[in-house]
Amino acid sequence: MSKSLGLEVADRPKPTKGAFNIRPKKVEKWLADLPKANVGETAKLVYHTLVETNRLKYAYKERARFLEEVRPTTQFVTTAMRKHFVGTNFPLPKKNQKVAAATREIYSQLATGYIICVEDLLASSVLFTDKKLLVTLLHRAMTCLGRVLLTSYQIYSPYPENIWSKIYKLYAYAEEHKLLKTEVHDNQRVFIKKSTISEEFSRILLLSLASPYRLRQGEVHKVHNTLERWTIKSQLFRIKQDEVVHGYFAINLKTDNPPRNIALVNRDCNPADCRTLDTEVLADSIRDEIQNTQDCGQSTITGIEMSTPELSHDLLRRLLTAWAVIAKRNFPRTDKHERVLVAIGLSASHQIICDTARRSPKNKNRSKDKGNPFSGKSRYEAAEVSSVNTNQPDVWNLVYPSEIPKSYTPLDENKISKAVHEADDDKLYHAESWAILNESASGYCIQHKEKTETSVQVGELLSVRRSGDGHIWKWGVGVIRWMKYSDKDGITLGVEMLTPDAAAVGIKAAIDDADVEYQRTLMLPEITAINQPGTIITTPVPFRVGNQLKLKIVGKEMSIKLSKLVQNTGLFAQFTYDVQKPEHSEPEKEDWDRETEFSNDVWSII
Repeated sequence: MSKSLGLEVADRPKPTKGAFNIRPKKVEKWLADLPKANVGETAKLVYHTLVETNRLKYAYKERARFLEEVRPTTQFVTTAMRKHFVGTNFPLPKKNQKVAAATREIYSQLATGYIICVEDLLASSVLFTDKKLLVTLLHRAMTCLGRVLLTSYQIYSPYPENIWSKIYKLYAYAEEHKLLKTEVHDNQRVFIKKSTISEEFSRILLLSLASPYRLRQGEVHKVHNTLERWTIKSQLFRIKQDEVVHGYFAINLKTDNPPRNIALVNRDCNPADCRTLDTEVLADSIRDEIQNTQDCGQSTITGIEMSTPELSHDLLRRLLTAWAVIAKRNFPRTDKHERVLVAIGLSASHQIICDTARRSPKNKNRSKDKGNPFSGKSRYEAAEVSSVNTNQPDVWNLVYPSEIPKSYTPLDENKISKAVHEADDDKLYHAESWAILNESASGYCIQHKEKTETSVQVGELLSVRRSGDGHIWKWGVGVIRWMKYSDKDGITLGVEMLTPDAAAVGIKAAIDDADVEYQRTLMLPEITAINQPGTIITTPVPFRVGNQLKLKIVGKEMSIKLSKLVQNTGLFAQFTYDVQKPEHSEPEKEDWDRETEFSNDVWSII
């Protein structure tokens, strides 16, 4: 058995007298004394202890025992820390970014500890190697690196450099020494408590192939958990000459690249270093689940930990698309250097389109007659209250502050209420200038490097207005399909355009109740060139197919019926609709007409 994984591990001196003592009784006491009620302080102590022990030389058995004892506490603190960046509006505030970075670093330090254990075990074994311990350590290291990737996906951030190279080296070693199929017990898994290195490796690959930067917040974590059940339905194969190639995806174990379409990997991959991933059985199982199960909801709820493994049919269809044959891009992308105005959200889009229409020269007279009926803020909105203490250099205090700041003062509810109701109409929506990186016939890739005041989420609606060539562009409407964030490049969005034009309208339930107010809605026109029917954009709830509604546009009211759900991202819903003809009572027929009708009926029977 080879004596190294091939991963770089720094030289470590022996612990001095004042260094952390990893003997069982000392570790047990240290864990018992941790201030669990103060999650931030506990996380800080765990992190610094992992960093310290990774820099010192201990016997591999003692280090392995220490890591296994501290592992449940790391799960406790990272789960608590996750609440500060999952289910939070993007871009994340700097404080939340620091909590996410600290969470990722805890997983990284834990993975480093297990890798050191493996290297020391292999170096110290002369005749006999404890294979059970070796498999456990390899499995733990791979799991921790997978959590580093998961945290990166959750905050739409680039993953650390060389992480894929580390994962591939762990897998390659286990494959070479026939350790892939040995089961390892893991209490931190949700549904299945035992797994193999092969299954954990497939889980990491499948999560990467699920296009995690396209998933909404909360969805990527749920997919990660559900993959515990699904990894057995995928298979990894070696690429051999003169044999049928299995699967649509492949990896090159000698690179630092994630899994890709097999056509992209085969160009420069030595067959000895390439593995393919076959997802056909998994894709068939997802199709069966969609057809034979009841939908648990139109979209996956974000920010809420759900105990059931079911995913919404909408999410299952997106995963099926990602894990089946990758569709070719229908339209080529063209690099652009242009600025556009962007307003994000249904409410902001409705207001800015409504304002633009009202200020149009065609509607000057009409706008004087009546104000915008949707100009007021929603009743449930509240003023944002910034932290009274902005100087918090210790990131761990952001998770669970250890003390109340001295400058703390109670909130004045009257001031908050006054701030809401005295807001000017012009400040009810916010449009910002974004840069178009490239575009195609179906959408844009846009970027905003400066600090943005707007919250961004995958699946959110947005309106885009271009300018130039002396042409006045209308507000087009699109949806955010993927998102990435980094300190250097800011926020980058992939936008699918739904329509180049939209009308701001209102809808309400078709009931005679004066207290029921119209809600902001967008009407998207029919586009015959691509066989796209007219649709309306509503809030994700409470509207459903079959609802009878009243629609108000340009001062006129009509009755409509929602006929088909096109999409529901959890942030907005899009429906096709049918216009209902007004019901007119037919005038009563004259007596002679009834007699004639009766007579005809009689004669036809005879």
